[in-house]
Amino acid sequence: MKKINSFFPNMHLMIAHYKNNWKIILIFGIIFVGLSTIMFLSPILSSITNRNIVIVATSKEYQTSILGTLNWFNLYRILFFSLLSFSLTRNMIGQEIRSGQINLWMTAPISRNRIMFSKICFLWSVTLIILIPSLLPFLITSAVAVDANQHFGRLVLQLLVIILFTLMFTTIYILVTVIFSSMDRATGLINSGIFLYLSIFQILKTLVGLDLGGYIQYFNLNSLLVAVIKPDGAYTNLGWVIGSLGINIALISGLTYLCCWNFKRKEFML
Repeated sequence: MKKINSFFPNMHLMIAHYKNNWKIILIFGIIFVGLSTIMFLSPILSSITNRNIVIVATSKEYQTSILGTLNWFNLYRILFFSLLSFSLTRNMIGQEIRSGQINLWMTAPISRNRIMFSKICFLWSVTLIILIPSLLPFLITSAVAVDANQHFGRLVLQLLVIILFTLMFTTIYILVTVIFSSMDRATGLINSGIFLYLSIFQILKTLVGLDLGGYIQYFNLNSLLVAVIKPDGAYTNLGWVIGSLGINIALISGLTYLCCWNFKRKEFML
């Protein structure tokens, strides 16, 4: 039987993954919506009566910074989507391969590249479905902020950086799961290591306020999550911001290719 290859993902496969993982998606979605709503509304509601809502705070007493709230949001977002990616990739790749369920897709007239790409698109779509609605309040509120004329365009760019960076590091979890699909413990240990790695650097940056300069920044994957607007209101060089977007896109493309390449060479008992 000739395998049908296509650049587009297979919708039947993606729908099947939604049906099989809807409980995980629903639980994580409810938790994330709840956390992001609390994190966003708490400082905003406190600003209605006696504070100004601004994108960048210039006074600690009478202003609530959307950028400051977004920085706290980034910490929890990385932790949350790491756990979500870990759970979904284990179910849709590792468990299917170990249990033999992958054979159902391998015997269908779909190429291996398309099978793997469809699984990747499934994780991307879940990420976007949960992430983008949580970013809209930041976008809407920023449009009516006191300093919107000055910072709004850069904040939109910041949200785009957040989306691309999230898609990039979720794809890393897929690659690890594909490579070590036959070794559940190894997959768990490596993905847990990635989770701790991302968490430690983000906690140091967000909570401690540590400036990871020098050679350390080259080992920090979170450096690709560029702060378009710095806490003091200064702009990061636009060339580096656009460059980081390009790097994230290149990494997403490269990781996707490696996932498909590795999956295509896997030996399955058909």
